[in-house]
Formats: sequence, C-alpha cells, structure tokens
Amino acid sequence: MVDLIKKLIVVPCDAQTAFHIFAARTTDWWPLDQHSLSAGRLGKPAKSVTIEQRVGGRIVETTANGEELHWGSIKTYEPGRVLCFSWHVAEPVENQTEVEVRFDQLAPAKTQVTLEHRNWEALGDRGGEARDHYNNGWVRVFEVCFGDACETQTVDAKDESRA
Repeated sequence: MVDLIKKLIVVPCDAQTAFHIFAARTTDWWPLDQHSLSAGRLGKPAKSVTIEQRVGGRIVETTANGEELHWGSIKTYEPGRVLCFSWHVAEPVENQTEVEVRFDQLAPAKTQVTLEHRNWEALGDRGGEARDHYNNGWVRVFEVCFGDACETQTVDAKDESRA
C-alpha cells in the first residue's frame, strides 16, 4: 500500500473565499507554466485550468493551442466545505487517483485547508514513484501558489475597503 499525500495550510480568509479561490479562480493561481500538460508537451504554458463547479463536472486544461485536456471529474462539491475529484492527468481514466480538499474555518478570517491525494494503487507498480513526484508538486502548487492566492485575496480586499 502506498501512503496518501496530506498537505495542510492555514490561509487568512474565510472558508467560502478559500473554496472560491481554489475552485472558481484556479487559472489565477495554478502555475500553468510548470504544472500543465501544455508546458511539458508544447513548451508553452496552458491557457487555463477550469473546474466545472458541480458533481460530475470536469477539470479541464485548455492548452496553448486551444485543445481541452481532461484532468479529472468532480465527485463531491460542497462550497466552503469539501471538494473531491478524480485525478488522471496524463493517465488513462482507469488509472485515476483521488484528491480531496477540505476547508475548515478556524476563525472569521482563518481557514485550515487540507489536501489529501490518495489511491496510488490505481497506478500499479508506478504508484510509489508517482506519489513521490506529486508529494513534491503539491508543495509548489497547493502550499505556495494556492496559499499565496489566498493571501493576495486578503490584501486586495483590505485595499478595496480603504478606497
């Protein structure tokens, strides 16, 4: 059995805002220049990554050439609480892993966001290696880029309230 990946950050905004940034503004924070199929295949950043906000919705990368690539599908969609999805970037759908992101409000402007990436067995013998790769990737994508987006959102909101 391959251990799941678990990443936890605390962001300076409420759970609804953190969820919105993660699910509705993904293109704004996802590092498309490094963590996209376009970057690897075409040497160009993807145009966008979109999460269709409903159970059964897709997670789609739009490449630099306008092609849509299916990364996964939404299993649980509870705004402000939990987002769970299959994940099969560059893999056949039958080799999907699963990512769950939980949003637990700690204070009016403080939310703990926990990401779990699991089901590495779906990748067979490559599960351990893929897990190690993603364990490093989620540091940049989730902890740094998503965390920074939540921080920036808070700064922007404070600036707007002063105007």
